[in-house]
Amino acid sequence: GDWSEDRLIPDCVRSWSKNKSVILRNPKSTRPWQHVMDVLYGYILLAINLKINAKKVHGEAFNFGPSIKNKLTVLKLVKKMGNSWKKVKFKKIIKNKRNFKESKLLQLNSKKAKKYLNWSCRLNTKKTIDLVTLWYKDFYSKKRNKDLTINQLDFFENLLKK
Repeated sequence: GDWSEDRLIPDCVRSWSKNKSVILRNPKSTRPWQHVMDVLYGYILLAINLKINAKKVHGEAFNFGPSIKNKLTVLKLVKKMGNSWKKVKFKKIIKNKRNFKESKLLQLNSKKAKKYLNWSCRLNTKKTIDLVTLWYKDFYSKKRNKDLTINQLDFFENLLKK
């Protein structure tokens, strides 16, 4: 799990687990939403290619991000998470009046990763949100499923085999 302060998903789940309001600084901003397993898959492919195909990839920078078609605003992401987290009450989602210096649009260009590593996100936005929400809900539940993380890793590994 991501537990950093001032990060959307950790801040939301901490608040929701306590039935508190969520403050969205920039609800209309877009971010490259993806699951950490997709990014780690990219790093592993890069490491393999560094050993096999060093001339093509050595010293090169690679981005591992979702397709531009899959972009969501902060508010849409939170609402989609709320579909699986019944404690979420959207009337509690408010805009913060303070000004933050943040970009409205963040995107990653992953064309080089696709071209040289044949990498792309294996999880679509819906599945990413479902897995993340389930993981955090389980973390905050009274009876945790000790196998959930392993099951999610197995699910992702099976996606790679297809």
